[in-house]
Amino acid sequence: MTTLTGNEPLAYLLSLRDAAGTFLITRAAVRCLLERYVQGDLSREQVFHVCDVLEWMEHVVYDTADEDVIADALFRMATPPAAQDQEDRVNVEQLRRVLAA
Repeated sequence: MTTLTGNEPLAYLLSLRDAAGTFLITRAAVRCLLERYVQGDLSREQVFHVCDVLEWMEHVVYDTADEDVIADALFRMATPPAAQDQEDRVNVEQLRRVLAA
């Protein structure tokens, strides 16, 4: 199984699979995705799309130590905020705290 550390380019991150077609999503990979968005490397739409794909794609395994945190963070990142700018900043800060642990 390939471990996604969050340091690979996004396209490469999504294409990694082991021989069984499974890949492991870690807290670090999700945190990296969030930080790339904050830094402007990824658009909001790209983040929504990636999180949505990871949430529903077959053969995706979340690190068991952080499974609930990862699932919740991906769901929240895939859900567009209603009042985009201010709510988005609040959501980013909440996610940073959750993923930093």
